[in-house]
Amino acid sequence: MKDAALPVEKELLAEKAAALGRAGESLAAALAALRKAEAALAEAPAEEQPALRARRRELREVAAERLWYVLVQREAVGILQHEGLLREQRVPPDVRLLAGPRRRR
Repeated sequence: MKDAALPVEKELLAEKAAALGRAGESLAAALAALRKAEAALAEAPAEEQPALRARRRELREVAAERLWYVLVQREAVGILQHEGLLREQRVPPDVRLLAGPRRRR
């Protein structure tokens, strides 16, 4: 009976791995956008900074949600240690602290 379920189990594992890959790409894009916003904020004149700070907060929330997606997918495939990912992706501490679903406004 176990052999009959094996193709389905393989398909489920493949889908989990694909979902993890998509989540990782999404996190990388969100972190890149956040870094770009931080660079723009650092160089912006004072009158532009409030709008850029608001944009950075929004991007930080998106990155935190994407981080949460990655962590959930990693745990779904049995990866329970995340420190290497956090270091490799250079996830800022404030994004780590906010990891979870975003509040919808």
